[in-house]
Amino acid sequence: MRPRFQRPISPSMQAAFAFALCLGCCNQTLNAQVAPGARVRVRQETQCCVVTTTGKFVALTPTALLLRAPRGDTTIAVPRDNIREIEQAVPGSDHVYLGTTIGLLVGAGAGFDYGLHHPGCHGDGPCLAVIVGAGTAFVGGLVGMVAGSLIGSHIKRDEWQPVDLPARVGVLPTKHGLQISVSAGY
Repeated sequence: MRPRFQRPISPSMQAAFAFALCLGCCNQTLNAQVAPGARVRVRQETQCCVVTTTGKFVALTPTALLLRAPRGDTTIAVPRDNIREIEQAVPGSDHVYLGTTIGLLVGAGAGFDYGLHHPGCHGDGPCLAVIVGAGTAFVGGLVGMVAGSLIGSHIKRDEWQPVDLPARVGVLPTKHGLQISVSAGY
């Protein structure tokens, strides 16, 4: 078989192709992975060090990542070339075990203290404050465990998941026409 005749693409066709490619890629946002208003954490490289900025995602432009400050209406522009890593906050597990443990310790301590200072043990008659304190510590520990587990189940922790930036596509003029540039990293 003989190869078909292929003619070179004209400069105007190259420009049209590059323009269409840029329209499709340069206006990409993180919306496929991150919705506007989602909490994100960005690590960026500055002249002196690596800085971590946390805020709400606004938009991604070809040159910068726009974030809304956590408090206030200030918009932060993070230069895209300085970005090392982007992470999105997703709801993680709750604090049931931690709440239960803290509730047990606080409830048992409060119950034991109440039992030691119980007014019925300081009068006449046989009363061992330590035994009364142990009994009230047991009851206080149970009440504290239930309260701590209920409170801990309503407190969620954030987990951070990495997010990839979309590729950037640009057109560079050269001596013989146009060159298409693709950047797939940060």
